[in-house]
Amino acid sequence: MKLLSEKIIITTRPINNFDKTSEILQSEGAEIIRFPMIEIKEAPINNTEKDILKKIDKFDKIIFTSKNGVIFFFKQYYKITGNQVLPIDIKFATIGKNTSKELEKYAYKTDFTNKGSTSFDFIKNINTFVNNNENVLLALGNLSKNVIEEAILKYANVCRINFYNTTATQVVDNKIVEQIKNNNYNLLLFTSPSGFYNFNKLRIDKKNLKIACIGTTTANAIKKHNITPLIIAKKSTAEGFAESIINYFKK
Repeated sequence: MKLLSEKIIITTRPINNFDKTSEILQSEGAEIIRFPMIEIKEAPINNTEKDILKKIDKFDKIIFTSKNGVIFFFKQYYKITGNQVLPIDIKFATIGKNTSKELEKYAYKTDFTNKGSTSFDFIKNINTFVNNNENVLLALGNLSKNVIEEAILKYANVCRINFYNTTATQVVDNKIVEQIKNNNYNLLLFTSPSGFYNFNKLRIDKKNLKIACIGTTTANAIKKHNITPLIIAKKSTAEGFAESIINYFKK
């Protein structure tokens, strides 16, 4: 019998995102129930932003902080310019290896990536990538904080465009709500503060929830509501999250 056989794990990740964590847990025998609390959608681009993208050669660097940033940047860029080819002089920075891999799907390689997986990790050595007075494009989502933008503005020019929006899920599966209320599950997974904030609006007793979260940012958001996660992944990656869950059930 596999380690996670008969374990019921509910994930709150958005449906349209590839979920490597769930794939790993399923391979270990877990039953995965998808209960998305957020949706990722293409953001509207205004005329000013369209003009900026038409003059993409004005930028020295483009920074992607997530797979979604890569996906929706190229989708929007294709709509506006009719191609996905970028000037050969542009260099790229990414947060995390999964973002780098997504960029490679478009035939581009990252020139700078951080060892950690957060914006705070990223800016520690950003001065080795961005030079004085360069023009930098940040391809972000609507909920992304200004951490990177503020760090780069100290010595370079920054243009931020939100290429995707993270919104609350419009339709919630009430059967899964009842399943959680009845404690008929083993773990409830959260991978972002926004996912938990939307979950917290549901009429569910939060006292005895069995929560696992992907890192300290999500964990801190949950702790603010007097809830202590059972698992906080030390590595804020899909693989690291799965490893922490597997190790928890080995005890």
